[in-house]
Amino acid sequence: MNKPRQSESIWPAVQWAVLLPPLVVAVVTAAAFGVRALTRGAAPAGGSQAKAVSPSQASAGSETAAQQLRPVDPADAIRRGGASGQPLASHPAAAQHDRETAARGSFVSAGSDAADRSRVSPPPITAEAAPVVRAPEADAFLQPPTQAPVRDVYAAARGPVVVVAENAAEATDATSVAPPTQANGDNGQSSDPLAAEPAVSAAERYRSQLVAFYNIGFSSTNAANRHVGRGLSQAGWAGFVANTVRPDLAIGFRRVQLHNPFGDDGDFPMELDQFQRSQEAGLDWLTEGFVEAWKPVIRGDYTDGEPVDVLAYMGTARLEPFESLEEAGDWDAWLARAQEAVRPPIEAGMSLGFDSFSLAEAGSYSHRFTEVLRERGVKFYIETWPRRVTPHWQHTNVVVAESWFQRNSTRDNVFSRSELTGEVVRLLAQPLEVEEGQNNLRALRDRVVDALADGYSASVHPDRLREQVRSLDEVFEAADSRRKIVDVGAFD
Repeated sequence: MNKPRQSESIWPAVQWAVLLPPLVVAVVTAAAFGVRALTRGAAPAGGSQAKAVSPSQASAGSETAAQQLRPVDPADAIRRGGASGQPLASHPAAAQHDRETAARGSFVSAGSDAADRSRVSPPPITAEAAPVVRAPEADAFLQPPTQAPVRDVYAAARGPVVVVAENAAEATDATSVAPPTQANGDNGQSSDPLAAEPAVSAAERYRSQLVAFYNIGFSSTNAANRHVGRGLSQAGWAGFVANTVRPDLAIGFRRVQLHNPFGDDGDFPMELDQFQRSQEAGLDWLTEGFVEAWKPVIRGDYTDGEPVDVLAYMGTARLEPFESLEEAGDWDAWLARAQEAVRPPIEAGMSLGFDSFSLAEAGSYSHRFTEVLRERGVKFYIETWPRRVTPHWQHTNVVVAESWFQRNSTRDNVFSRSELTGEVVRLLAQPLEVEEGQNNLRALRDRVVDALADGYSASVHPDRLREQVRSLDEVFEAADSRRKIVDVGAFD
């Protein structure tokens, strides 16, 4: 047999070496075009063509990807609103996170994980951008752990509570309040009569309107003691303050009305000069020690330094010898007796009340006497509600018996409440007759609440009020709630 030549044996190898590389290139190219075609087919309809990515964008994308791998801060996630992106700044966890942050100080430092989180946190949400309604669970969250949340029985009547804060984290702060709505243009005035007032507690708002009434001159049937009881003949004024007044101060009273502090002879009218009449009757236990007993009360010695306002209700000058002195034109003698009559209360630091002075005409001695007191800075009240024919009393503090108030305060011949510029103290101390109006059938507690909420001061027997309430705060809170619901601007 003939052997093949060497050149013939290597020729196939040479052919494969020459043809294989182009074949490989063709296969790879076809595969690439196939993958590209498949990718285009998977793209959504109308999709845009791929764009070139700059190095800076690629770097930002890698940073975002790195942040997604970091642990998530719950408070940050809550503020961002999770997947929805809706801020939930009032959530307790966000507020707790920010309070802890503020307590530690600034925790952002270079290279720290907290610093990285702060870079991606959203900017503070301002009140203008997003007013926040406090979440229902926020109230419970703000309560101390050992104290159960207090149920607000007036919440339904008041409506939702809107809280606006400088930033989202402060929105759960119970001291934050919504700013008044500028309903009257750009002058900052609000149509809400309560909106312009500073935020104060109910006790702070109404305590100065509640007066403890102590009837002295008609507390006994003993004419020899000028109808003064209450143990004053045995214990004196120091004993009365210790046994009667201080317990009422301890439960929250900060105002007192002494009704006829030096007694009365029992005949109408009440006496402006009752102090001198008690001296003339030899009742030293009633006239002595008065200033010394009351100065510590008024100074605040028994109320942790908080002063106590005391009103001494002294009677009228429509009796002798004042009437004879005025008829004779003896102003100096009239004034001297009147000044001596009110000297003890003024020395103790009290204000004064005068019975029936609203009947005194302009220029009368009684009117001139009050002008003297006004010039000397002595606070005083007149009884009763002024009439339109006596305009010189329109701007004076007033004491009015509740029976008179129920019958006459809305009549055309007297000033309306909105026309009176002074304080009006309603005497809710006396029992009221049924025929004077259905309002009088209501409990004392309810009538006191209404008086306080309507802007009046209420003078009451402390022991009678205690029989109907658990504490004075109950009265103050009820008045505050009624005031927020009712239009308290209409006194007419």
